[in-house]
Parts: sequence; C-alpha cells; structure tokens
Amino acid sequence: MSEKLTKTASFWRKLSGSGATYSTTPPPRQIRSLPVDSNTGDDESAPPGLWLLASALQTAHGTQAADVLAAIKDLAWPKPDPQLVDNEGNPAWTSRVSELDTDAVANQLAASEPAEAADTQTTLKDDRLRTLALLDSPLQSLLDQATELIETTTDEDQRKAIQLRITVFLPKYWSEPERAQAVRFIDQSANSAKIKNRWLVNAVAAHYDEENHAPALFDQLALALRRERRQVLWIVLAADSALSSSRIATLDTAGRLYKSGRRDSVMAGEGAAGALITGTRAPQSWTHAPAMRLHWALGRRDSPADALAQPSTSTLDTLCATVLRAAQREPADLCAIVNDADHRKSRTAEINRWATQAFPETVTAEQCFSTGTSSGHLEAAAAELYALAIAHHLAQEQQQPALAVSVGDAITRSALLVAPDTPANIPAPKAQS
Repeated sequence: MSEKLTKTASFWRKLSGSGATYSTTPPPRQIRSLPVDSNTGDDESAPPGLWLLASALQTAHGTQAADVLAAIKDLAWPKPDPQLVDNEGNPAWTSRVSELDTDAVANQLAASEPAEAADTQTTLKDDRLRTLALLDSPLQSLLDQATELIETTTDEDQRKAIQLRITVFLPKYWSEPERAQAVRFIDQSANSAKIKNRWLVNAVAAHYDEENHAPALFDQLALALRRERRQVLWIVLAADSALSSSRIATLDTAGRLYKSGRRDSVMAGEGAAGALITGTRAPQSWTHAPAMRLHWALGRRDSPADALAQPSTSTLDTLCATVLRAAQREPADLCAIVNDADHRKSRTAEINRWATQAFPETVTAEQCFSTGTSSGHLEAAAAELYALAIAHHLAQEQQQPALAVSVGDAITRSALLVAPDTPANIPAPKAQS
C-alpha cells in the first residue's frame, strides 16, 4: 500500500475509533467541495452534508463576534508589543489576547502527566501554552451548548446513543509530542463536563499546508458522519499564537515579521475559534431554532499571491461559485463577506478586486469584513474558523447566507458558506449574542 493510501486508511480508523489520537490526511491538490443540496435522511445516494449548530471565539477583542466586528469597523490594528522584540531589539507588532492563564494550562498538564512519561515529557514553549489557553474559552462554550442539546433530547435511548467527538487543528510547526500534550489537555477539559457521554478527541497533524485547512477536514467529517447510524455532535477547534520570543525570532529571521519594506511580512497574531457540527440526522426535540447549513470548497492559485503585481481572482471566483451553487443561492442573497486579509497589499488587493468584480451591485464595502486587519496573521484553519464564526453570527443575525473566504496563504484559498435553513428534523441552538 502506498504511503498516501496508508495515511488515508489510518485517518478513517482513527475517526471511527475511540480514545485520544492524532491523525494525518493526504493533501488536496485542486478545488474541491462536497455539495449539500438536500436533507439526506437515510438516502445513501444523496450527497453528505454538514450543519453548523454553534460557533465560538477567543480573540484580542473578546469572545463575542459583535465585539470583533466593532473592532474591524474601528480599524483596530495590532500594536507594537513591549513584551516581545525583534532581532534588532524593536517591539514587534502583535495582536495580543490579554489575561491568558498559561500557568493554569501548565499546571493541568503537569497534574495529568503519566508517571512513566515524566522524564521524557516535552516542555511547551510560551506560544504553545498560549495556544492551549486560547482554546479553553471556545471549547467550554461549545461544550455547554452541546450539553444543552443532549439534555433536551427527550428520547432516552437517543440521548444515550449520541456520539461526542472533538477535532483540533494545531499549527503545522508543532511536533508530535506537543500535539499529544494538546490532545491530553483537551481530553481532560472536555471530559470533566457533567455529562455521561464521553468525548473522543483527536488532533489534525498536518504535513502539508493544504491539510491544515478546514475544508479538508470537512470533507472527511461529512463522509464519516454519513456512515454513522447514531447522532454525532462534533466540535472542530483551531487556534494559533505567534506570541513568544522564539516564534518572533523565527519569523524575523525568515523575513516574515512585519517591518517596513517587507512586502509579504505579517503582524504576529493569536486567536482561537470553534464550531459545533452535526450531520443530517437529529432528534425532533432539537428543532427550537433555525439551523445553518455549511458549504465549503478548497482550491489552489496557479502562482503565489506575493509574486504578482496584479492579483488573480480566478480561484476565488471558482470557489465562490462552487459554494453558492451547492447552496442553491445567488450572489444577491449574501448579507456579508468575511475574509482573513490583513495589512498586506497583495491580500487586500485580491479581496477588493474579487469582491468588486464578483458582486458589483450586491455587496457593498460596509458588508466586507477583514479579520486579519485586527487579529494579525493566523495559520490556515485558525483564520478560517475565525472568519466562519463571524460569518455565522452575521447569517444568524440577518437570516441570510454569509460567506467566509481565506486568502492568508500564498497559494491555498478556501470558501465557507453558512446559509439559514429550517428542515423539520435539523437542530440549532440559540444564536450567539
């Protein structure tokens, strides 16, 4: 069996198995999506689908999407950070989440450390501890909302049969021992909740850039949930932090830390986001609020965005058309476009040119929100789920579809569409306030 097929088989075993694991998947190489056109029920010939039940955030501007939107509108940029300096001793530009309790994370990991591993345990760097601390708030928020859904399941047999799973995206530069500690931390946090069902936790270990993007995982989740005969609640989390001396030094040495004259440099950011997802089968007792259908597509540019004077928008055009077609929606239906473009001219030019050409009469500048301008740069899935949480909030608020697109990477592009829908057997919790 080839290495790629071996990795795929391993991924499926671990998605369907139990216990804390981490897994890998082969990289996508072209635009991909799984269309979701109908409530599939038990129709095995229908396309698999996902439903977004809830979302959560942890950002430099708080945990509420409305506060993040206010910061974007107020042009709240990252600031020079006196706690972190570049290789020349100057304060680095960062977007810092205040009052993160990294000591609590370190103490929890130490207390749960297996005795046989004490001598070989990897000590986590500051940015790793901050990443885990960032995950705690969205994790607890989504656990609370999942618990509410479980408790409102009136059929006792259905309630006992609900499967609970968590997948966390971690930055691609984390080592396997570091990922194992993250899984242990999340596993312990999730299973301290007062519910009888046990959460199964796994971490996506990326060996290619494309693997660390949310649509690549959603492909797998949709198919995995399609195979399930019991209800599954799946929490997907992602977080990233570049706020440590070692990360700042690495970015600066590589020429990627923000400085005047560096065209493709980034401002160090940090943040976390999560989504509570299910498949198309749900108990009747969960029908107390409108559901949001999730559509996604992933693609690659022909050339790096940083290398072009005039940015190409053809990939974004195709991705947007793909998710709108899957949702049976028109561009005029959109209430907002959320993207992760930051201060880099190549990214803002790509988004502006694409939005102007694709939606000349339907989406105004006031309906476009760039999360990267206020949060700084986040890796792949962290940026995508961050934008998705904002889009989810806007879609709930206006009861219209909202689009989240990612342009942070030099090559990979993604589109996530959340659209209201209210079939009789699809659940959703209360809208995030």
